[in-house]
Amino acid sequence: MQGRTVSLSADLVALLDQVETRLTALTADEPLAAIRAAATLERMTRRAAADAAYNLDTVDGPDWDSVAQALGVSRQTARSRLTHYALRR
Repeated sequence: MQGRTVSLSADLVALLDQVETRLTALTADEPLAAIRAAATLERMTRRAAADAAYNLDTVDGPDWDSVAQALGVSRQTARSRLTHYALRR
């Protein structure tokens, strides 16, 4: 199912790779700074995921097969993940 996931733009992939590289370096050199950065990223991603889940919702609800396919996960996992995100909004 991985081959059918939603693509991310090249610039976003590069930025995420850069963040991962910087965090990896911080964990060894400045672990408390790495924890602070990770906490900031967690807040950002929770908010973005909740907003995206809300925006994905339709009158009839999302098409779970399409969501699962886009995320590269099972239908049940997709439903659980989006429900989790939506509850955080």
